[in-house]
Amino acid sequence: MLYLLDLNDVHPTVSVLDAYLRTLATDIKAGLYGESAIVVSTRDASVRRYVEMIAAQEDLPIYVSPTTTSFALIQAEPGARLTETEQQTLRRVMDSGGIVDARLLAKELRLRHTTAINRLNSLVSKGLLFKRRRPGRRTDLYVDYRLASAQYSFDTLNSALEAMPGDQQVNEKANMTAAALRPNGRH
Repeated sequence: MLYLLDLNDVHPTVSVLDAYLRTLATDIKAGLYGESAIVVSTRDASVRRYVEMIAAQEDLPIYVSPTTTSFALIQAEPGARLTETEQQTLRRVMDSGGIVDARLLAKELRLRHTTAINRLNSLVSKGLLFKRRRPGRRTDLYVDYRLASAQYSFDTLNSALEAMPGDQQVNEKANMTAAALRPNGRH
């Protein structure tokens, strides 16, 4: 789940941000809210710096975005500082539609399988990806919260449009629009 904190029309004090945002992010990282992350939306440079500072200090699962549009949320940047390797790995996960396994990442980046697992697990420990275990000998999936949330929104919208009675052409157009909005055309 992706929680959105819109601070664009609000001017919070540092004590309020520290008391609420840091506490919420720490609880999310501890797993109290399941597999979750936070997107803080702000255009205020000082609020952004503070959010990035607390995310970096404790590797908290916080992304930062200037607006709350779906497109901006998908492009939200991690608040925590990432190494070049972590940035490359996170970009590759996004480029792969927000879901990868270590085998695919290793192949795409020409890495050893264990190196790919270590890279993905590093992002899991920072709360920027979540790991979905699969039964049997199948490899685990690593999912980016931003695209998982967007995919859920597109699927929900598409289902609602399909359930509405009306012109078949309207429904077909809605399906094509929802498919086009999906990253890499995935369903």
